[in-house]
Amino acid sequence: MHILVTGGCGFVGFNYVQHLVRNHPSYTITVLDKVTYSANEKALSLLPNVTFVKGDLRDAATIHRIFEKGVDYVVNFASHSHVDRSFVTPHDFMDGNILGISTLLNVARQYTIKKFILFSTDEVYGTIRQGSFTEKDALTPTNPYATSKACADMVALAYHQAYSLPLVLVRCVNNIGPYQHPEKVIPKFIARALEGKKLPLHDKGQHVRNWIYVQDTCNAVDVLLEKGVPGEIYNLSAGIEKTTKELALTILKLLERGEKNLVYVRDRKNNDLRYALDNAKLCSLGWTPQYGFNESIQETISWYKTHQDWWVPLQKDIIS
Repeated sequence: MHILVTGGCGFVGFNYVQHLVRNHPSYTITVLDKVTYSANEKALSLLPNVTFVKGDLRDAATIHRIFEKGVDYVVNFASHSHVDRSFVTPHDFMDGNILGISTLLNVARQYTIKKFILFSTDEVYGTIRQGSFTEKDALTPTNPYATSKACADMVALAYHQAYSLPLVLVRCVNNIGPYQHPEKVIPKFIARALEGKKLPLHDKGQHVRNWIYVQDTCNAVDVLLEKGVPGEIYNLSAGIEKTTKELALTILKLLERGEKNLVYVRDRKNNDLRYALDNAKLCSLGWTPQYGFNESIQETISWYKTHQDWWVPLQKDIIS
């Protein structure tokens, strides 16, 4: 079986490629990645049975060359994903997340493939004060990143309807795990705590986010490749809900730091109060999360403590 993983040098994508190598050694794996500032190209080169193609999703010719060799499954993680950056360069997000996905879909529909898994985000639903969003709820994105992802979702579903592309759409909560760029909140908090710096909290740190360990995400992809119904949307969540302050205090405690290491800063524009997804539809396929919050955050902290040579040089690229 030949599987194409786009964005396989990014955080979740790279973890998924590692998962494939460990658990599916007979698979032929091709990774297509543009290799931006947050990519893990060097780490990818150490994995066996992986062919790496450096390329942009907007480059149809490159994508055609991959598909001409035969592709059974596509799993797309490629995305511009940092909300703060989306306010600075919104056009880059619209261009990459909409035009890039459109190009990939348009090439894929010209070939016979078994399934196309497209990763999206819980942010497309917007904020919810109580309860959880289901796959039937309306999309109300509030920032350029989330808007670009919502548009890509609609394009993808249209390709399923128009061309019978075997598309499965996944809307996922925030992931916890190794190899995440230190501009993101968990590795940022870990890095700053290890360096004796204060952890910045927007407003009062009351914003609520849902979390999932990256290995649970990888396991979910396997289930969706086997059982996911084309044309359907699946919310991916482990039900781990934490305020940003709770998250920061947990990290400080595990690194033997105190609350005095928190600092409150001005809130981000349009900072949604709470995200939450109902995962019942995905669980009905037989998937269940295996990792709780404590295990996930401890494993992640341990990784960042022992891989400072990986993340310290990346801090120069952080914009906020």
